[in-house]
Amino acid sequence: AGSGLGRALSLDLATQGYLVVLIDIADDTLQKVAEECLALGAQVRAVLLDISRETDVHHVVDALIADLGRVDMLINCAGFSITSECINIDHSSWNRIIGVNLLGTILMSTLALRQMKVQSYGQIVNITSMFGLVPAPSGIAYSTTKHAVVGFTRTLAIEAKDFGVSVHLVCPGFIQTKFFENAEYLGVEKSVMLGQMPRSMMSVEDAAQRILRGVAKRKRTLVFPFYVRVLWFVDKWFPWLSEQIWLSEIRKYRNI
Repeated sequence: AGSGLGRALSLDLATQGYLVVLIDIADDTLQKVAEECLALGAQVRAVLLDISRETDVHHVVDALIADLGRVDMLINCAGFSITSECINIDHSSWNRIIGVNLLGTILMSTLALRQMKVQSYGQIVNITSMFGLVPAPSGIAYSTTKHAVVGFTRTLAIEAKDFGVSVHLVCPGFIQTKFFENAEYLGVEKSVMLGQMPRSMMSVEDAAQRILRGVAKRKRTLVFPFYVRVLWFVDKWFPWLSEQIWLSEIRKYRNI
């Protein structure tokens, strides 16, 4: 919740009157967002936590539920990227990105769902990416975790339905954040990758509003903006064309 889309979602929920529980691994940005939410008149809990640490997550979630009594909505949007081809990524790096992007999402969703089942209501919102639907040249580790979260979320939605809990899958395209600036780069020149980013990106505020509007309307899958739906369509119905698109992209980075 300390930056990017997580911050924008937190501020939007704060304006709607939610008691907002902010979770982040960086204390300075976490506290800054907490102050912003307080300035909007919201009740806030700020929790410093690494969601890849299972024991810590159990302790924190148990304490929060004991304190607050319920969980109305969980938004999973923690994640990072390793920009590299598979042959350059070691096993420990795979463990790190899977631990945060995938297992952290699974753990938080599981603990929230247990409480929501008792309540007979709740919403779980999992933020993935366009690269959970289509290939990601030089982003295989990130894409792997996001494809896994897509499968997890779609299946969780079926499991949770009879409990009165709705589960929402969000697959956005490029958003104006520092996500790619903060990514790790292995065998890929950072300046070249950043130079390939679209010049026109959706703002985090617009993305947050679009997500929360969709969740409020009970939309189970949100894929946006339009070009992401086009790429998804092409990948599904014209795989030979999709392959050529992504081959041309990865060859840009190999020609450094």
